[in-house]
Formats: sequence, C-alpha cells, structure tokens
Amino acid sequence: ILYIGDTGNEAVRAVNLGSSPVSVAGINVDPGIIVTLIGDPSVEWSQEKDGPVGVPGSIGSYASLTADGVGTLHAAYYDEKNGDLKYAVLEGNRWSIEVVDVSGDVGSHCDLAVDASGTVHISYYDADNGALKYALQTPGGWNTLTLDDSGDTGQYTSIGVDAATVPSIFISYAADEGNQVRVARWN
Repeated sequence: ILYIGDTGNEAVRAVNLGSSPVSVAGINVDPGIIVTLIGDPSVEWSQEKDGPVGVPGSIGSYASLTADGVGTLHAAYYDEKNGDLKYAVLEGNRWSIEVVDVSGDVGSHCDLAVDASGTVHISYYDADNGALKYALQTPGGWNTLTLDDSGDTGQYTSIGVDAATVPSIFISYAADEGNQVRVARWN
C-alpha cells in the first residue's frame, strides 16, 4: 500500500500496488485502486476510481503522514479554518483527532515522525511569531516549544528521529525569510 497526502484536495489516500486485495482502515482495496482514507471521497483525482467509503471532513493543509513501527498511521496537519495544528491517528477503522496547538496561527509547514517507542514528534511553523515550533506527544497531552524565533523562520520543516532508546530529533527548516536552511538537533 502506498499512502498519499493529497494536500491539494485536502485528503489522505491509499493505493494498492500489490496483486491481491487488502484491507486498509476497514476498506477493501483492490489492486491498482485508489481509496480515500480521510477527506471527501467525492473529490476526484485524474484516473481515480475511489472506493465507496471515506472518512468525511477536510484534513486541512500541509498534511504529513507516516506509519509507526507496528504499521499504525499518524497524520499531522494545519487546520486553516481555525489556524491550529492537529494530529490524527488511525485506531482500528476510525481516525482519532487531537488539537495539538491553538496558540495563534500555528501549524502550517508541519511534518511528523514517530520514534521507536511510539512517541510522536511534530515540527511546524508559527505564522504569528515567524517561529519554528516543536510538539511532543506525552501521556498527559502535547508539550509545545518554540525552537527558533530569530526573524521569520520555521517554514518548510522536515523532522526525523533516530532509532536510539532516547532519540535524537533532527529538524531542517527555512530561516531568514527563506534565504537560509537551518538544521536543529535536540536530544
């Protein structure tokens, strides 16, 4: 299965690249067929044959999608309507959605990674303050932190974690209104 963050249509889609039918989020996917997992399944793609079931609702902009070590799907996205960063995890056949940060216009240019212990890490842009922010999922909720607020910085983020027991977090992002690329490392 190939998962596609279709940000232009505000959807997450899956395509079966194999030769046998598979089940994804309770949806049977025949070989070569694209189905909508999140978003409006009536929004068509060229050469798309959409499955009958989708999860209604927009996922917003700047969607980032990853699977953890056991195959669970995780998504981070910017809720443009409310200016918030949101997170979704596929639990069985349903998406569970959480609001991560609501402190102004935050969440665009987001990316997420899941470390070996299953902890979710998200990098994103704070448009109100022109800053790079970071969110860490904890048992008690989300901890957010401003990592760099020097000038207009924090757009086009990309986050990665290594496989160590205590992971190192690497974030690359644009700074100085896009004229520089910076890398932050944190552990």
